[in-house]
Amino acid sequence: MEEIPVSRLGPAENRTPRNRTARRRYREERFREYFRNAGDVVFPRGEVEILDGCRLAGPDEPFKPGTVTGINRGKDTCAPGLLFSRPHDRLVVRTPLRNKNVITRIIGGDIDLSFLL
Repeated sequence: MEEIPVSRLGPAENRTPRNRTARRRYREERFREYFRNAGDVVFPRGEVEILDGCRLAGPDEPFKPGTVTGINRGKDTCAPGLLFSRPHDRLVVRTPLRNKNVITRIIGGDIDLSFLL
């Protein structure tokens, strides 16, 4: 198998140096800001395709509240969302995106932001 060339970029000249704790705090604040005016969008069961990463998720897939999701129209991600709850008959996603009619797919991720709920 051929090796794939990897190009590594150096840090940007105008970056703000941060340690690990400061990076985490910065990232959490950006997420808080993004979801500050978000609303809950309800998707009845069967209205959208639900994927766990790249595989189709079953109706009883144990997505944890606070999981970051991709909110998609087909293969295109329109916005990130935050799984709020998943009762048996619906999926509730917190997102600033208001027009749920364009959404055909929700993709579960592996980032936990349950501190925002």
